[in-house]
Amino acid sequence: MISERLKAIASLVHNGENVIDIGCDHGLLDIYLTLHNNNKCIASDINKNALNQAKKNINKYNLENKIKTILSDGLNNIEINEKSTIIISGMGTSNIIKIVNKIDDQYLNDLIISSHNEYEILRKELSKKYIIVDEIIVKDKNKFYLILKLNKGHKKYNKKDFYLGPILKNKNNDIIKNYYEYLFNSNNLIINKIPNKHIIKKLNLIIKNNWIKKLNRK
Repeated sequence: MISERLKAIASLVHNGENVIDIGCDHGLLDIYLTLHNNNKCIASDINKNALNQAKKNINKYNLENKIKTILSDGLNNIEINEKSTIIISGMGTSNIIKIVNKIDDQYLNDLIISSHNEYEILRKELSKKYIIVDEIIVKDKNKFYLILKLNKGHKKYNKKDFYLGPILKNKNNDIIKNYYEYLFNSNNLIINKIPNKHIIKKLNLIIKNNWIKKLNRK
């Protein structure tokens, strides 16, 4: 019913919690969480056509009285008045950061993020207000996706944490191994194309590949 990426997001949501799903697309995650995890969901999207399709899917499962749909740019039209898990997915890091910066932390339990790009920047920006408590890498349709779970608070991270992931670098499974191999090979392709006059950029990528090589992967 749902993709591997959405299943991974769902695995980070506590049973029975209130959920606000920003960028809900066709509402499949909200349907899954309602049916299998007893969550109370608000499904929101900026795209009217996507939200209309979400409504059709919700009606198909007779969940229109359990899942509320809201047309909204981020959290603009959403009132948070009880403890909730906020999920932001299906968009790039720059849009995610803009939405996160408008969150009223008063009613936030967990923040779950799934970005399509710029994972290093994502970690760095989110760590200004939040602690990374879990990280998952999934491969869906030949693309790797990072999913972060965060809580309010502050923790000191270094450049290696932002690039490799403070939690992810200590995990070990085939998907994570393949992900780091993908990063390493992608960096090598770029390194070989960078002219010597841009030596700083080349050295930065070499350093990152050395970090990857030092990970203990059996």
